[in-house]
Amino acid sequence: MTRAILVCLLWGSSAFGGEVSGTIDLPRRPAQGVDVDLYSKYDTPPPSSLQKDAGKLDGVVFLRSQASESIPAALPVPVMDQKNAHFVPRIVVVPAGGRVRFLNSDPMFHNVFSLSPIKKFDLGRYPRGNSKFVTFDHPGVVQVFCDIHAEMIGFVVVVDGLHYAVLDGDGHYRISDVPPGNYDVAVWAEGMSQFKTVGRVTVPTSGAAEFTASLVDTR
Repeated sequence: MTRAILVCLLWGSSAFGGEVSGTIDLPRRPAQGVDVDLYSKYDTPPPSSLQKDAGKLDGVVFLRSQASESIPAALPVPVMDQKNAHFVPRIVVVPAGGRVRFLNSDPMFHNVFSLSPIKKFDLGRYPRGNSKFVTFDHPGVVQVFCDIHAEMIGFVVVVDGLHYAVLDGDGHYRISDVPPGNYDVAVWAEGMSQFKTVGRVTVPTSGAAEFTASLVDTR
C-alpha cells in the first residue's frame, strides 16, 4: 500500500528556483546473518544475536515536470569510481541523454559492463587512473558489473527529469534549484523493475515544498 503526504511550506528562497525535500520511507533490507562463531560462548546463541539490521533499501527520487523543460546544453557528468573493488558511489543518477564517467582508482584492472536492455556495453579492461564514458539515452535502471570481480555491482538510474536526488540511509532527500511548477514525484528502490509515481508536488515561485511518501506495506 502506498501512502503519500504532501505539505507545501514557504521558507527562504533559491537563486535559481524552489526546493523540494522530505522523506521516502522504503522497506528495510532482509536482516543479514552473523557469524555464529562470535557467539560460541553460548550453548544456544540467542536468535536476536544471529541477525543484524541491514538498513533500508537504497533509492532515488526524481521529479517529472508536467510542462516541457528545456534540456541544458551540457548535462552533468557524474562519476562512478572503482575503489577497493567497489563501485563508489554504488548509485549514480543521470538524465536521459547524459553521460557517466567510469573512473578506475584501484591499483588493479577493472572491466565495467552491463547486460541491461536499457543500455548494453562492455568497456574492456583498463588500469588505474583511466576513465571511460558511457551515454545513457533511455530512462530506466542499468545494473553495472565488473567481469574480474564478481562481487562488484552498481546502478545507473537514468531518469526522465532534470531534478533528482539519491536518498540517504534514512530515506531523506533534498532537491534544490527546481523551477516553479507542478511535478509528479517518482521513486526507484533497489529490487524494483521500474519507477513508481508516488504523488504530485507544486513548487512555489519562491520557497520550498515538502513531500513525504512511503512504499512500506502497512497491511
